[in-house]
Formats: sequence, structure tokens, C-alpha cells
Amino acid sequence: MKFIRFKPIYFERIWGGSKLKDLFNRDIGYSVSNIGESWEITDRPDATSMANGGRFDNMSLSQILSQNQEYIMGKKWTQPFPVLVKWIDASQPLSIQVHPNSETAKKLKAESKNENWFIAQADEHSTIIAGFKPSVTSTDKNNLSNGTWLRKNLNELKTKEGDSIFIKGGCVHAIGKGNLILEIQENSDTTYRLYDWDRTDSLGNPRKLHIKESTECIDFSTSVSIIETISTPQKQGTITLDDTDLLCNFDSFEIRHIRLSKNATIELNIGEAKIISVVQGSLSDNNSNIISLSENILLPAAEKLKLTALNNSEILITKIKI
Repeated sequence: MKFIRFKPIYFERIWGGSKLKDLFNRDIGYSVSNIGESWEITDRPDATSMANGGRFDNMSLSQILSQNQEYIMGKKWTQPFPVLVKWIDASQPLSIQVHPNSETAKKLKAESKNENWFIAQADEHSTIIAGFKPSVTSTDKNNLSNGTWLRKNLNELKTKEGDSIFIKGGCVHAIGKGNLILEIQENSDTTYRLYDWDRTDSLGNPRKLHIKESTECIDFSTSVSIIETISTPQKQGTITLDDTDLLCNFDSFEIRHIRLSKNATIELNIGEAKIISVVQGSLSDNNSNIISLSENILLPAAEKLKLTALNNSEILITKIKI
């Protein structure tokens, strides 16, 4: 098997739901109704992916990288894996929050976080919050601790299946209820909360807010646009990466999108590590190894791979920049 698959790491969240089990038929392993996140590919001290099968079975991503740097990344690599891939199931809205960009991260001794959301499924009235309304400027920063003011002045956008949104560090945002999202982001877990809808935990305690840090991070001029992929035509025959559509081009990663008709093939060449994410359908390699709906697999830089769509399928391909 040329690619590496990993065991998901599930997290219960106060806003989580059951779509990962209900829509993807995943065996979560225990009975809960609020799985908010599944970390699919991660190399962090507190959560590192473990390989599931193949030559690296039961090895952590960190171990695999340390012992196979050139094979995985294309040249000597001494840093943690630069990308974190996760599924997010929001049965309730997430907090209004912000992540630092690279500049403010240095000031706050934190990690920068830029992220891309791909809407795999959305309920009828689902929305996201991304940035402020045009009338808001940095002169309004004293209002940031006022939840009522925030609710009135945030930019809310309706979502649907196939939407792709890039959230820059510094952009105030929140995922609204009913969204099932594949998030591909910088390898970071720095989040500053501005407001959490007055929620409390099981003990009646409100979640911690970070008004001071948020104020330092916010870029009031950030604008957000949605890329729609729902009408992208299905490709037939043999496809290469050049035939795919660019969704996101960031410093450390690039995300491309393609729809494949049944029996169409895509050929991926050597050169850089790639993550293949199946958001519809399923695919198979030449050895009948199947990549199923919702899976995210890692293709090492030294490997080339030919995948065939077993039915009408849709995938994201994330190229790791080095």
C-alpha cells in the first residue's frame, strides 16, 4: 500500500453531534452524541496520529517522519507535520473566536492558525460567521466584550454543500449549527474566544474567554469569500493534478478539488507529500485498497499513485509545500 491511513482521534465537544456516525457510518467505539471533532491527520505533542495498517502500522506520524523524512516530505524535514486535518460536526454553533496570524502569534508567543473549511453537508438554514460587517472598524474594539454588539455586527453567510471558505488568522469567525466541515489548517491549536453564546458546561461554569488576546489578534479589514464547487463538472477518463480546481493557496499548503465520474482515474506523481480527502464516493488503487467516504490518507512525496473512482466521487487533494 503506497499511502498511509491513520486512526481518527475523536473529541467530545459541548457543541458536537452525531453526523460522523450517522452520515459516514463510522464506528466511533463508544456511545456518545456530541462528537464535535475527529482529528484525521495530526502531529502534535498532545495528539499524534497513529498509522492504521501498512508498513507503518501502529507507528505515530511523528515517528514515521523522524525515521523517513525524505521519503515522506521530499527532503530532510525536522519540523512537525505542517498541516492538521479534522472533521468538525457542529450540532450547535461554535464560539465566536479568532486565531492569530504569523505576526501576532510571535507577539503572543502562540501559534498562527490559518484554516480552510470545506462544507461536506449543511442543514437547510446553516450559516457561518466570518468577519465583521463593513461598517465596523478598529475604532469599535472597545465593544468586543459586548455579546449583544457582536451578534449585531458580525458578517453571517449562508452555507451549503460544496462551499469552501478560507479563514485567515485575524478574522473573527464561528461555525454555525448544522454544518459538517472538513477543516484543513496550519498545525496549530491556538484559539481565542470572544463570546460563547452564554453557554455553561455540565457544572454550570462558563467557558473561558480571551478578550485581551482576541483584541490583539483581530484584523478588522479581513474580508471572506466563498468558493462554490457544487456545479463543478465530473471528470472522465484519466486526470492529473493539473486538471483539478484550486480552492486554497496558502504558505504551507495548497488545496485542490475535483469531481470524478465512476471509473475515472486520477494519477498523482512524486514530488511533494499529498493528503487525499474523500468527501463523496470512494476510490481504489491498483491493488484494490479502498479509500472510503470521509477518509483522509497521506501519500508520501516519494510515491506516485493511481486511483479509480468506484462511483461518482469527490476529493480534495492537499499538497504540502516545503
